Amino acid sequence: AYKSHKNGSKVIYEDFNSCLDWYRPKLLGIYKIIIAPHPKRLPEEQYLASVLNECEKLDIKWALKLHWGVYSYKNLYHKIQKEFAKIDQNKGILCDEYTIIELEMFLENKHLLGQVTSLAMYAKKFGSTYETIDFEGYLGFENKGDYFMPKD
Repeated sequence: AYKSHKNGSKVIYEDFNSCLDWYRPKLLGIYKIIIAPHPKRLPEEQYLASVLNECEKLDIKWALKLHWGVYSYKNLYHKIQKEFAKIDQNKGILCDEYTIIELEMFLENKHLLGQVTSLAMYAKKFGSTYETIDFEGYLGFENKGDYFMPKD
């Protein structure tokens, strides 16, 4: 997704069905997934409110997948968990850190919403969709040409 990454050697994995030997889907029946940005992309005091604001805009059950970097921000992660304990599970859920969005899309088409991420390329490959959204306070890239988002 990022043009600034060097073109190095790649391994193409083609047998996604074998992943189901060890992975159990967690998002079957949930089609809208917010992909939260890295904590450095939003001011810390604004992170939770900005992400939840985008979640609350959705009219059907949704899931929030945190960026892997959130787990190293212990206070922020604890605040997120505390807030999600108050949210009706029929409205929205917080994915655990072991939820693999690529495999969830392999099993069922999803509509992902978030900022720039390689998940947009997987969404296109698996027949899902990816919509770029603007989190309030998002600290984006200075040079918009540093990344690639697939076109429909």
